[in-house]
Amino acid sequence: MELIALLVFACSSSPETSFDNLQIQEGFSKQLIATEPQIMDPVAFCFDDNGNILVAESFRQEQGVEDNRSSAFWLHWDLSLLSVESRLAMYKYFADQRVNAMEYYSEYEDRIRLLKDTDGDGVYETASVFADGFNEPLDGTGAGVLAMEGTVWYTNIPHLWSFSNDDGIATSKTSLFGQVFGVRTALRGHDMHGLALGLDGRLYWSIGDRGYHIELENEATLHSPGEGAVFRCELDGSNLEVFHHGLRNPQELAFDNYGNLFTGDNNSDSVDKARLVYCVEGGETGWRMEYQTLNGANDRGPWVQENGWNPHAQDRPAWILPAIDTIGSGPSGLVAYPGTGFSERYQDHFFLCDFRGGAEHSNVLSFSVEPDGAHFKLVDLHTFAGKILCTDVDFSYDGKLVISDWGEGWTGNYEGRLYSVWDEEYREGGDVSEIFSEGFSSRTTDALIHFLSHADRRVRIRAQLALADRDVVSELKEALTTKNQIEKIHVMWTLAMLHRRGQSCMEFVAPLLDDADPEIRAQACKILGEAHYTKSYTRIVELLHDPSARVSYFATMASGNLGNALDEIIAMLERNNNSDVYLRHAAVVALSKTQYAASMANLQNHSSAAVRLAAVLVLRRMESRFLADYLSDEDDGVATEAARAIHDARVESAMATLASSLDDARTIAWQKRAISANKMAHSCEESMRVAEFAADATKPESMRILAIQALRDWGPGRSAKRDIVEGRIVARRHSSVYCIEGIDESIEELFSNAQGELLMETLRFANEQHLNIPEDVCSTLILDESMPIQIRAYALQISIGEELIEFALQSEHWQLRAVARDVLLERADATADDLLLNTVETGEIFEAQEAIKSLASKPSALSKIDKETLRVELQLDYAEVVSPADGIINEWLVVGGNAMHGKKVVFENSKSECLRCHKINGSGGIAGPSLDGVASRLEGGQLLDALLLPSAEVTEGFGTYSAMPPMGSLLSQREIRDVVAYLKTLTQSD
Repeated sequence: MELIALLVFACSSSPETSFDNLQIQEGFSKQLIATEPQIMDPVAFCFDDNGNILVAESFRQEQGVEDNRSSAFWLHWDLSLLSVESRLAMYKYFADQRVNAMEYYSEYEDRIRLLKDTDGDGVYETASVFADGFNEPLDGTGAGVLAMEGTVWYTNIPHLWSFSNDDGIATSKTSLFGQVFGVRTALRGHDMHGLALGLDGRLYWSIGDRGYHIELENEATLHSPGEGAVFRCELDGSNLEVFHHGLRNPQELAFDNYGNLFTGDNNSDSVDKARLVYCVEGGETGWRMEYQTLNGANDRGPWVQENGWNPHAQDRPAWILPAIDTIGSGPSGLVAYPGTGFSERYQDHFFLCDFRGGAEHSNVLSFSVEPDGAHFKLVDLHTFAGKILCTDVDFSYDGKLVISDWGEGWTGNYEGRLYSVWDEEYREGGDVSEIFSEGFSSRTTDALIHFLSHADRRVRIRAQLALADRDVVSELKEALTTKNQIEKIHVMWTLAMLHRRGQSCMEFVAPLLDDADPEIRAQACKILGEAHYTKSYTRIVELLHDPSARVSYFATMASGNLGNALDEIIAMLERNNNSDVYLRHAAVVALSKTQYAASMANLQNHSSAAVRLAAVLVLRRMESRFLADYLSDEDDGVATEAARAIHDARVESAMATLASSLDDARTIAWQKRAISANKMAHSCEESMRVAEFAADATKPESMRILAIQALRDWGPGRSAKRDIVEGRIVARRHSSVYCIEGIDESIEELFSNAQGELLMETLRFANEQHLNIPEDVCSTLILDESMPIQIRAYALQISIGEELIEFALQSEHWQLRAVARDVLLERADATADDLLLNTVETGEIFEAQEAIKSLASKPSALSKIDKETLRVELQLDYAEVVSPADGIINEWLVVGGNAMHGKKVVFENSKSECLRCHKINGSGGIAGPSLDGVASRLEGGQLLDALLLPSAEVTEGFGTYSAMPPMGSLLSQREIRDVVAYLKTLTQSD
């Protein structure tokens, strides 16, 4: 059978079967309330005030919304993009890579669909298009929708859209900020999502690591082209700000009753895990889009190598705020329980969609969080609904939980369902549909204030918004006397909204700094700080030392808006001694707002390492040259954090000091960045420094190897260069001025003390630089049976000794024999052709494959190969050289593969993404079956079939159809052969 790129659409079961498979909690009921064609490829949905459902549908996955994993040709360009407009230029430059050129990006569209339940039976019978035509080349996935009264907000890179809504019809369409979101292509699905109303009355939303570049009217710029973030603004789009950043793909946002903001952030398909993140003002979570493309020894860069992702690791970067915990595998939809409709068990709980590519192992998780100092801890994590490929989840206004079902697979398939789940015992008590259908704006002030204590949080927030449109300060002042904690908090935030709109009312909030309830004190600190109410400064500074960590946190944050509380913050940092990283974060944010860099530099002699570390984190935010002073700190953690700050924040004024610190660098993270700083300077002095470091046998082996690799790639070159720590594109300064000299002694020292990979890298470097490699060094390496074969083969390749060629031709190692024959071929030796032909006929498989490749340069000799008698393990290699008219036979892919190369494809290839769904030796996902022991279950032909036709026979327990795309459309035939060879080695199930 000829191997072709087989495209098989992953079709799921019927809606009824999927509904039957949906598993729910005992005591709950379920209903199929909408299905295709009324709803197709649903990414997100929301309810309008009349109980209708607005669905964001996407039909452009890999059909206009692209992915660097399937468009590797533009990867370096994409990594260098700094504006949305430059992304469009990239698309145009590579238009010839697409069918129909630029028209390709507009063939399909995303849209918003409106569903209505016309007869009140809970089933949404009618569907109409609310808004469509989202198919411009720059458009991303429409992935977030929020409706309130007459307005609908919709996130679709590069825009945040606002629609006027008249009875289910979009009457106007406004881009609140223009084309500013989605600087890069990154990965498909890393779009804008998560529209939510905050307790503060602001609009919040999230974006994945496609980044943003926003030039504000006040001439400030919000710019980060490779990070995900959470934004907030007023409902009309004013006062836009980045709230939290450094996220990978935060799809949905949810607030608890106290205004704390949470999101689920996805893992990078490496050893890291998905995380539940507490989003805070000024927070950084540490991810950069470039990390996704780093593999091998620097897999995912600092994110994995330095435990940036791991909230439980002891040794992790101090500048990264830890997540609450790991959760699920593919967080998508997220909603907080509104307070009504379910039993008491679900008070203060959240519901999270865990999307894993297939329904069998995808589910809706439920959990709660409890305070843990100024942070939180995860509690009561359990599966609420199982066996559903869920994308979003939300509560209707009639007391039910509604879940959207994608169907199957990672890309769209024109399927989609909505299910409702409810507890009949409590549903009626959670029905607030009449309140929302009647609206809020026409209600009396007394009625709205009464709603501020309603059991349903959605009612409380909407009442708060309606009150903020009125002159009701005196009424709210009276309402502050309530004993109801939740009501008091909503009254406080209504006053905060009125203050932002110009009314004077903070004097009524200030007395609450002395409230007996620590939560009220914390909320008062937050509100007064945001309001810049300086009259409360003295009392708020006193609250830095409140016994409640939460009060101390918000008091510290507030102090940064109100005055200079340097001494009090330093005292708090010293007392905290790094035990609560969120208290440290509050101090860093406050000091960043109030201090000059010099005052932080003056702390370098402070007795507390915790204080000095905080100073470094402040200077990092300031991008200050004074960071260089902290490289001499006696504490490894402080000095290393200074190195991270200088390098990763690109503090150019301190980079030379970082480079010169290489020999004194005491930690791996510091050494990496010092090597990188030297490489970016790439002059003579730096080359000597790096070579001396590599030659120093007291340094870590891995860093010596990195140093030589840096020297091998020293110059800027013609193509884009990436730094060796984070993988960011390095600006091409001094593109033709670089220098390597004065390194001979170091190279000689390396030849005497280097082993293994370090020696191999040294040989390569010396050969590439045309440095003198003594023949006796090559001879010793070639003849030494204890040396790794790669080193012996390379030494033979660069040697000139005739006797060594003869030795190699007689070696028991095929690698040496193969190199010896290639050397003879390169020298036009008359015996080379016959030696190669004989190897094809009788040699070991891998050396015979190499011989065929070598003969490609000698057509006359190649023609002597008899295809009919050629071993099957060599047929693919021969076909790749001669391009036979009959094409490739599947049988050729079952044998002859290189398992080592296949392992690299499985673990590192960005097209196949095997570990996204499969687990091997503890690493990977669970959307597909574990590959441990797969060779004991399947023979070679079955392994090949599983790669080429994954839906033909699906492992029991993983659904009817496979979510895996056919690998014949993603990998080369040689790669598939190598993967089969690797899978054949997985005989033991751990």
